[in-house]
Amino acid sequence: MNFIFEPWHWFVLGILLILSELIIPAFAALWFGVAAVVVSILLWLIPGMSFTVQIICWIILSIGCTLAWFKWI
Repeated sequence: MNFIFEPWHWFVLGILLILSELIIPAFAALWFGVAAVVVSILLWLIPGMSFTVQIICWIILSIGCTLAWFKWI
């Protein structure tokens, strides 16, 4: 049985990470959540993305968002 990640999986993960920022106020979970929501949008636009590509996109977007936040501050 193969589990297929769908866009709503990434969206729910993103919302959970963004909401976890209420408990852990460090702004790191916020940007990981934003990156997960962006991956859900990308997966919705490009439904044939493999799970590996999704994870790589999430990692790159998470690092990019976090670095942009620290540069902005």
